[in-house]
Amino acid sequence: MSSLLKRYLAVSLVLGVPLLAMQVDGPGVPGASAKLDVRVINVDAHVSDSDGKPYLGLGAADFEVLEDGKPQEVTHFRIVEKAGVRSSPDGQAQPDARFHRRVAIVVDNNNIEKRDRDEALLTFEKFADESIGQDAEWSVGIIGERFELLQPFTSDKATLKGALKKVRNTPARVGMTDLRRDLLSDSLRRNQARDGYDYEGGVGFANREQTQRGAQSALSTVKGIVEATRAYGQSTGKKVMFLISGGMQLNTTFTAYEKKGGDGEVNDARREIQKLLEGVVQEANAVDVSIDVIAARTRGSLGPQFDVENGSAGFNRPTLPKVHRDPQNSRPPGSAMSQVKMNDPIDVGDNDSSNFKIATGTGGLYLTSNRVRDSFDLAETSSSHYYSLGYRPTHPEDGQYHAITVRLKQPGYRLTHRKGYLDLTPEQQLQELLQLRVSTLQLSNAVPVSLQVSPATTPDGKPAVGFTASMPMKNITFLGGESGAAYNGRVHVYLSIFDRSGKNVGFHHLTKDIVVPANLREKALADSFHYKMSMKLDRGEYTLAVTLRDDLSRDIGTAIQKVKL
Repeated sequence: MSSLLKRYLAVSLVLGVPLLAMQVDGPGVPGASAKLDVRVINVDAHVSDSDGKPYLGLGAADFEVLEDGKPQEVTHFRIVEKAGVRSSPDGQAQPDARFHRRVAIVVDNNNIEKRDRDEALLTFEKFADESIGQDAEWSVGIIGERFELLQPFTSDKATLKGALKKVRNTPARVGMTDLRRDLLSDSLRRNQARDGYDYEGGVGFANREQTQRGAQSALSTVKGIVEATRAYGQSTGKKVMFLISGGMQLNTTFTAYEKKGGDGEVNDARREIQKLLEGVVQEANAVDVSIDVIAARTRGSLGPQFDVENGSAGFNRPTLPKVHRDPQNSRPPGSAMSQVKMNDPIDVGDNDSSNFKIATGTGGLYLTSNRVRDSFDLAETSSSHYYSLGYRPTHPEDGQYHAITVRLKQPGYRLTHRKGYLDLTPEQQLQELLQLRVSTLQLSNAVPVSLQVSPATTPDGKPAVGFTASMPMKNITFLGGESGAAYNGRVHVYLSIFDRSGKNVGFHHLTKDIVVPANLREKALADSFHYKMSMKLDRGEYTLAVTLRDDLSRDIGTAIQKVKL
């Protein structure tokens, strides 16, 4: 590298101070913040026939798309089969990276028995051997108290099976939440102890305790699903989650307590869960992740809580949802009645209502077959055969939730799709992800990022840490250069700091403008971008994650390293 180029880059890249002022809107030199893409809202429409098989014989004119009740013009239309797109006149599928599937296997350890969970995972291993090809990558995570990512996306079956084995070695947490000892002081319970043991009251007390445990498990699961959708949402391509669960049962009632005026604590927990369920659907829709719920609890298995006054709990297992033909096309897409035959209703007030709401709200499937393999096959087929619709909204990114409705002009088919989107900028979505937990970081490696971290001390003896993050200059998009003018680029630097438990304790976002003289561009592209920073931290163990993002292409890369001070 020439001495002149070193003088330009040493300041602008290492110290972050541009040597030349960037002309953002000057004539002939577009600013590095210019947007080259046109915003398109994508909606994946899954259409199946009366036998539940994907139907791909429709055209763009057969669909009607509405946002907040207002018709939208379908400007983009593709028929997707596996990793290809059927767009040529001969109907042959052409590979397209935008539709490459990334499927996350997420196990809800809070609401499933270990036996049922392990059998479902062994079934999935057989399914993987027979049905998984190179058109998809797979990831594995579990939900306990929080979401934990066990295996980032991989196409290697041996690696995937290793991650599934790790899940089988974890405990299923049904009934494992901390016992509420304060319930022993309940006035009804004390009266029973004073007046003599009452069997009905004792059963009611025990069931109330079980409901408290179930409510705590459900809260953990719902929060974990939110974290999982954020973690997977930053991935590219077609994003699908297979949620393996036993169902969250929240409708049990206890007459002994309700006669006393109601159980306010339990009802408060239920209301909080319902609010969080709305948040789950919006979070998943915001990052376009569809959730297929695989109900893996077998007949005869008890739910997380059981009440003698709700005899069906844990036993009322609906069969695999079948198509209900609706010649008038009068029922809204995703409703219970539009998904099943009249003689096979799904009781959305029963123990799986929460999972039913998550699946239908995100454009996924709610699968309750007694043969879990059937559920995996159906979820696999649905996620790889669909229509990709796109439209251009007329409003700017406003941070608001917008409802999406897709209608079929041809009757007799089953249609699922996400029900809306949260209009966040990609920048807002990325920052939310980077502030979750270190275990959820599963970002694109489109940009190779390296990180060097070194403990240090300040002049007054306080602990500090310094780091240098680097990425190839060729991964930065530069604009300008007309008539000998300088080239302009911009890099976003994100620093996430996590404590020993993985909790985020610090976050910083900076932007660095890069100016390269026209005559030094080629040499600059052969070098690397470096960002150096130091900070004070309390003594302890930390994990530092540095993410670098090119402003225009939005390609990102992340490097993670642990440090002990």
